[in-house]
Amino acid sequence: MELKNQLEQWCQQLTSDVESDTRDLAVIQERLRLNRGRLRHLRGLILVAKPDAPRLMEECARIMGVEPMHVRVLSQKLIDADIRPDLDRSPLALTARMHTSKKFKHVGRNTFAVV
Repeated sequence: MELKNQLEQWCQQLTSDVESDTRDLAVIQERLRLNRGRLRHLRGLILVAKPDAPRLMEECARIMGVEPMHVRVLSQKLIDADIRPDLDRSPLALTARMHTSKKFKHVGRNTFAVV
């Protein structure tokens, strides 16, 4: 009987530990999600400040032509043409650069046209 009680106590303690660890994990996962988003936005801001941004904007304008284009489509076309490293072609980075560039105007949700 005493062994059974001891085993039940251990089981309850382990159950409590698992529940506590699960709560801690949820907090860590949420913090990780937030920090990944912050890092993605920060990388986009860093890309806007790169000195070679005008060359990328010229390539974007060349690819777009006269039709407005969504940044995801433009991003894929840059990838297909192997124009820049992946981080520079991300839709977030392109959106940030296009918002600050005088070559483009915002014509819809994440959609830009060459001025």
